Amino acid sequence: MPTFMSQWRYKPEALGAMARGAIDNPEYVARMVRALGGELLCYYHCYGPYDGMAIARMPDGVTNLASVLAALSVGATQTTVTTQLFDADEVKTASRLAADVLKQMEG
Repeated sequence: MPTFMSQWRYKPEALGAMARGAIDNPEYVARMVRALGGELLCYYHCYGPYDGMAIARMPDGVTNLASVLAALSVGATQTTVTTQLFDADEVKTASRLAADVLKQMEG
């Protein structure tokens, strides 16, 4: 299954609620991902340009998009960026395919 990293920034209201004791619920996200046939691998809060990030394996890109849309519908985030991740074997395969197509284009 493809792996995706999602990063987000919370809305100021959500950060204010967290500062007053509201707790973000990664189990809610894990249940949503499982309901779509995926697996949540990690869920972290951080500082820098984003307030949090999660990595999940999802059946495909469309299903991952559904999970992002569902998470956004909760209304706590203002910015979300999702990136598909590739392991070393996938990069090797892509490199071989690129080399093959370049050879075909030269010939």
